[in-house]
Amino acid sequence: MKKIITIIAVLLLITSCSSNDEDTFEGSQSDLTGTWKIVKVIVEGNQISLNTCDSQEKIIVDSSGNASWNYYLNEAEPCNVLINNFTFKAININFEIGGTSQNTSMFGKFQGSNKIEITRIYRNPDLTTIYTFTKT
Repeated sequence: MKKIITIIAVLLLITSCSSNDEDTFEGSQSDLTGTWKIVKVIVEGNQISLNTCDSQEKIIVDSSGNASWNYYLNEAEPCNVLINNFTFKAININFEIGGTSQNTSMFGKFQGSNKIEITRIYRNPDLTTIYTFTKT
């Protein structure tokens, strides 16, 4: 009887572990295509609250990898949009971001099939910001 209980316990333990594709999802260029809405921003390790305008921020990526990142500058309505254009190229779990300025570097990582993370490193002054987006 102890063997049966032990076997059942081991089977329950094994089957209760769910797989997490956040660290292993290998995205393709088609996975980048679409509209991505901002859900979280972390500046120098501290999560910041998204105001009315920040929460409208989005990235639109076409099938060729051309991306328009719509930033909103004000904290309240009316929100003024600033559009920056980049290129996104999928490479396994990461993706390259081209078209950044000399004072900025960016790289992206798939966090699953409907979630991406973009790290932006500003130079002078040095500042790292991590943006998380979900596909809409």
